[in-house]
Amino acid sequence: MRVEGKKLEKEWSVVIKALETLTAREEKGEGGGVDGLIKGLDKIDAKLKGVKRKLNDGFREQTTLMDQSCNRARLAASPATSGEENSLRHLTEYLLREGHIKTAHSLVKETGIEDHVDLNLFQYLCPITQQLLNKNATDALQWCGENRSRLKKVGSTIEFDIKLQMCADIGVKDAHGAVEYCTKNIIPICQKEKCYLDQVAKMLGWLVATDEMKSSSRYSFADPEKWAQLSEQFVSSYLRVCYIPETPLFLQCLQAGLLCLNTSKVSSLSVSDPLSNSLFASLAEGLPCMTRKNSVLLCRITGEVMDDNNPPTVTPQGYVYSEAGIEQSVGSGDTFTCPQTGSQHPVQSLRKVFVM
Repeated sequence: MRVEGKKLEKEWSVVIKALETLTAREEKGEGGGVDGLIKGLDKIDAKLKGVKRKLNDGFREQTTLMDQSCNRARLAASPATSGEENSLRHLTEYLLREGHIKTAHSLVKETGIEDHVDLNLFQYLCPITQQLLNKNATDALQWCGENRSRLKKVGSTIEFDIKLQMCADIGVKDAHGAVEYCTKNIIPICQKEKCYLDQVAKMLGWLVATDEMKSSSRYSFADPEKWAQLSEQFVSSYLRVCYIPETPLFLQCLQAGLLCLNTSKVSSLSVSDPLSNSLFASLAEGLPCMTRKNSVLLCRITGEVMDDNNPPTVTPQGYVYSEAGIEQSVGSGDTFTCPQTGSQHPVQSLRKVFVM
């Protein structure tokens, strides 16, 4: 929306300038009379209609985005939001990140969560990443130009890195063409950011190096995986600019669950243990081990561990607190007020829980 607003501002300034030019020519008697004035006004009218059409399109897009934001806010605030709905959102986002657009569309359409996922953002991203893998950076550089100020805020150098690699690719066949490209597209960046000069000097040195030196590991420009690295770097920069976590929420939830099961390593795992699965085991790599091998219950009131000396007690609504917590809340009375729901229950209605 910000980019479209800037484009409309430019077009509006063109209309104002054309009107001023037409007025000045009429004052000087150079407008060509009535016919010339009508012809000039017709051109301005056509430009105004174009501006109006783009304003209407922008208003519709803005309205759609606002509706989606309101729906997401209501979903986040609703206590009735189920874990299944959140899981579907996280799964859809993961599919989109992995490039499975059609599968994500089918899931969204079947579950009706269109307003709760960023389909448009990832639909725009996926083709660009594929283009970068094919050494085509046209759309990537266009996006970088439109979001240059935001890329600078998040500390991304993706635009410079892409242009530097493009210059190196041109230099493989045409060193003179590479120097021209560098002068036109890279040097202006270096004039603003002096920190890039060393990399430019290294790339220019690579252009005049021998074939043996070019294949040296000292230079990364000849790395066949360079464009794949740039594609990953672009995805990271894109997500940061759009304020989207780089790690999918789906993986974060999986790792949070696996963290609870990641106890001290043992030589053999039970078949029922999820970490016995190689896929889950790979996701758990690098996660810290739990300090406890067995789970414990903590009282929400006192924060103490519930055990045989401080047994858990359940309310008629299913909320569990320790015996010490119940006694602390009840005091000298005979009614317990649940801190989570605010409902009151006679002490006689509370039941002890036995954990096997």
